[in-house]
Amino acid sequence: MLNFVRKGVSKLNDLLNSPLNETAYNLKWLELELSDWIISQERKMQIKGFEYYKDKQDILKYKRMAIGQDGELEEVKNLPNKIITDNQYKRLVNQKVNHLVGKPFTVDTKNEEYSNILNTYFNKKFFKLLKTVTKDSNNGGIGYLYPYYSDEGILKFKIFKPYEVKVYWKDDDHTEIDFFWRFYRKAVRYTGGSVDYVDHLELYTKDGIRYFIYKGGVLLYDKLKGEITHSYIKFTNSLGSEVVEEQYLNFDRIPLIPFKISDYEEPLLRRVKSLQDGINTITTVFTNNMLEDSRNTILIIMNYDGENLGEFRHNLSTYGAVKIRNTNEEKGGVDTLQIEVNAENYKAILEIFKKAIIQNGGGVDVTELRASGTPNQMNIQSMYYDIELDTNDTETEFQMAMEQLKWFIDFDINLKTNQNFFDMKVDFIFNRDMLQDETGIIDNLMKLKGTIADEDIIKQLPFGNAEKLIENMKKQKEEQKKEIEIDYTNTFTNKPILDQGSDE
Repeated sequence: MLNFVRKGVSKLNDLLNSPLNETAYNLKWLELELSDWIISQERKMQIKGFEYYKDKQDILKYKRMAIGQDGELEEVKNLPNKIITDNQYKRLVNQKVNHLVGKPFTVDTKNEEYSNILNTYFNKKFFKLLKTVTKDSNNGGIGYLYPYYSDEGILKFKIFKPYEVKVYWKDDDHTEIDFFWRFYRKAVRYTGGSVDYVDHLELYTKDGIRYFIYKGGVLLYDKLKGEITHSYIKFTNSLGSEVVEEQYLNFDRIPLIPFKISDYEEPLLRRVKSLQDGINTITTVFTNNMLEDSRNTILIIMNYDGENLGEFRHNLSTYGAVKIRNTNEEKGGVDTLQIEVNAENYKAILEIFKKAIIQNGGGVDVTELRASGTPNQMNIQSMYYDIELDTNDTETEFQMAMEQLKWFIDFDINLKTNQNFFDMKVDFIFNRDMLQDETGIIDNLMKLKGTIADEDIIKQLPFGNAEKLIENMKKQKEEQKKEIEIDYTNTFTNKPILDQGSDE
């Protein structure tokens, strides 16, 4: 399975390795592809997903508007404009992430040695990485892990953000990668203290990585980095004190593992953006309406001793008082045009939006469960129906991603130990995190005792580590067996002999 010889050349390599007089044209093709992708709606929506998650939402641009003298809308700056962000989208993303990968997955394989080796790779650091890439897949429609070797020769996985990566697939179903690029901006500080930002493009093919700098719409070959292989490993002697070989290598496949939220690779925000914006608008408008009081609402002035209404507003806001002039012909005074703010109307619309964002985004609303007292398992499953449907699609895509990730781990095992586990079957069981009626589940499982094996019952328990519980159960049975054997031996081998000479 380990093959350091190039088996084929991708379409991109055909372009870049063509005769010299065609190279400029090929780079031009790449420049056009890059310029179109940078401003594409697909990438903009991915960036927007991350911004919305971090509370950088469109409501921050909200301005209070009114019809001006020319009949056009213009900004009103003398009224309160408090901006409220009620980030239900972030709550929805966190729900979906923790529902699928909130608990560590289980590695199920018949080969115990292989299982133990895999568990050394799937440590706490990896589970944290998996949660991050799952969050990326929700915000961007797809997340990426990039496998590489560190300077110490350790296989590691790095996250590439969805809005940095453009993948060219070999098939319409997006199952096999032909090549991809990573585009990112990096800050450079010069000796004079000034900071400049440089755009970099890294081009990944089966034959290695090419580095470019993107400036003014033109790709420039990065001479400092040039072209390298995917990674390299330093082999040491048995004492680990001397490097005896330094081997640069290319993986036998493109080093990128896509984690898709669904087969459509659609960002979650696309489904709920209008609802999230509606929630923010409702809360913002309601807050601003409530802030309008006698000093900044509509005033009806009668017989005012002055002509400048701006001066009137200034005196009112500064001193909280107004001078009114009374004459024999006309009595002065100030009235307000009251605008009633019906909080119930806002509350009703807000509830509609919040329920809609949960339903359209495939989330779960536990407020009804809290109000129902102690729900049974059927009620809980009903509440989790939408999020379970969405999670089924995501898990199907993640299972494929884990198979690809397994290949790179098998590559590393084979490279370092010469053991071949490429064809070993492994099931990755995602332990979904959801509310459960534990008492009801345990009661039903206990009724099955004697009908199915104890190990199968333990695997279905809603708490604890099943493997550890089974191991402890086996140890307990072994100890009980030994105790029975000891009792049996003491009973039948150490039986006291009756005194034959006794009259009794």
